[in-house]
Amino acid sequence: MRFMTRVIITTVLMLLVAVWYKARRADRFKITPYTKSAMDSFRKSIDLKCNHKHNIDFKPINTTKTLFTQNGLNFTICQTLEKPKMSVHHSYNFRKDFSKKTDPFMGDIPEGLVIAHSFNEKHMLLLNKYAILPKMLLIVAKGSHFETQNVPLDFYDMEGVTLAMRIVKNPVIFFNCGQSAGASQPHKHIQVIPIESFDEAHGCHLHKRVIEFRENAKVSEGKHKLPEFNFKHELRFLDEDLTNQLSDLNANQRDVTKNLLRIYKDILKSLGIHPEKPQYGFNFIVTKTYMLVIARSTFAHTNMREDKDLPPYRPNSMAFLGQFYSRTDEQSNNFVKEGFMNILEKCSVKEHSSFSLDQGSAEK
Repeated sequence: MRFMTRVIITTVLMLLVAVWYKARRADRFKITPYTKSAMDSFRKSIDLKCNHKHNIDFKPINTTKTLFTQNGLNFTICQTLEKPKMSVHHSYNFRKDFSKKTDPFMGDIPEGLVIAHSFNEKHMLLLNKYAILPKMLLIVAKGSHFETQNVPLDFYDMEGVTLAMRIVKNPVIFFNCGQSAGASQPHKHIQVIPIESFDEAHGCHLHKRVIEFRENAKVSEGKHKLPEFNFKHELRFLDEDLTNQLSDLNANQRDVTKNLLRIYKDILKSLGIHPEKPQYGFNFIVTKTYMLVIARSTFAHTNMREDKDLPPYRPNSMAFLGQFYSRTDEQSNNFVKEGFMNILEKCSVKEHSSFSLDQGSAEK
């Protein structure tokens, strides 16, 4: 009896130490505080450097934007008017060429693209050099904190997200995790776009649909699925307090980041995706009011290869937002013929597929 008592006491003490250590570990991260004037300075720098007529480093891509409606959902095809003169590292294949090409985010970054060299402990904040929408930003892992796009989000990544939300009034932020998450630079980065920037592209279709879904279904916090998405995904609405804190510079930065990170990890676990070693890729999308994760089965839709000069179409988070990027008339026609939602479904994990957290391993 005395022996069992000692075992129980020892076990409880070990659990308490583990909980204490985990709490201390969560607080070990260095927080990057910013004043209102610093945030205003970032906004002014973004506005100034996005005036590409006076910024030779910034080379936005001119596109025509055409709206389509299929099965009650809106999609926009953004087709290039001219092919930008990209260096080779902007056109490689994620799977084959990463080791062969020069990383565009290593070495000296052109000053015309830099908003902050040290946005937080881990990241730079840059303009997207080849933006297809106004004021597209990149939260990029610094060379000293290099990671690939296969590595899921951590505390500093999510802090970068929360900081960006305090700079951009109404952003949509996304991350393509893993090779199967679609076209993406292999160097770890998170993309930030003001929702207003979608206006000239007929609006941010997914955002409008989510807001409409919330209003019509009168739903609030908790797990949800969009009825049009016949593939594995989860939608969470953020509570009002967290939404307000994401805009409030006086809110505790550490707590806000931890809360957002907790929701993100909870969604991954709910989908059967391991938060540290994901078995397959996923698209992560977040605004100040909701978070959405889509599980991906493959990086490309192989039926889109009629043009032998083009690689297969690799839909990333932008496609799930309703924006399909096209290089030719033929590719645009293929999108319409194949069906936008059909393309997304064929690249995503089927709704009733089951994965345990112990199944598989991270993508290499």
